Amino acid sequence: MPAHRGKLRDLEAKLASTLGQKLSSAALASGHQSACVTTDCGRRAPDIALAPPISTRSDVAMSNPDSTDLAAARIDAIRQAAEQGDAQAQFELGHMTARGEGVTGDKAEGARWLRKAGEQGHVDAQFLLAGLYLMGDGVAQSAPEGVEWLDRAASQGHADAQYLLGLMREDGDGCDIDPTDAVRWYGQAANQDHAGAQYRLAQMKEHGVGCEINLTEAFKWYRRAALQDYPDAREDLLDLCRAHPDLPLPVSELLDGKGRS
Repeated sequence: MPAHRGKLRDLEAKLASTLGQKLSSAALASGHQSACVTTDCGRRAPDIALAPPISTRSDVAMSNPDSTDLAAARIDAIRQAAEQGDAQAQFELGHMTARGEGVTGDKAEGARWLRKAGEQGHVDAQFLLAGLYLMGDGVAQSAPEGVEWLDRAASQGHADAQYLLGLMREDGDGCDIDPTDAVRWYGQAANQDHAGAQYRLAQMKEHGVGCEINLTEAFKWYRRAALQDYPDAREDLLDLCRAHPDLPLPVSELLDGKGRS
């Protein structure tokens, strides 16, 4: 099986990108609210898209002088709610502080607020805190600590956390090598349409790592990843079909997009 260091680096970049992207949709929402939804498995998951975003960037503030005071008031409201123990506010404040968006940037302080939210079960805070530990960004780098927070987020159904935890279990980074557990996490993320997890699950099924060889399942997951344009999935799918022409695989429906096998 190929090494996954490149994939881990790619996911670290995604974590860093996520840290920036979520702020615009959550942290500066119109007024502070805290809301949660219940997942199918009964777990409490945060609803972070509460209202249209309002930027605190200086260029926006210059074009609309009133926005400076408005944004500052909202940041104060978020900070006050965070200090009173509101998990959503703690997540938002940690997010802003880690990025230096609207407040003085301080990654260590941002991590502190994310930890407070994560300890209350805020799944996005848990995922981002895991990323900080894996990258050593604002905290001392610790793969075991990162795995612990990944496990918390993955157990709440966070697909990216499930995928990354699968990689960690497969490689033994910060934890024992456990390919069977890796397959379990890839499967959960794959069922949420996570293309990376679908691709890794296909490889595990094709080669019998952590599970029995199942070429029909490998075909299914390669195809689903390929339909999402995941790198190498299409070529690996075609290679599988070429290597096993005797198998009753629906080659005519490989990439036509007509439903999913």
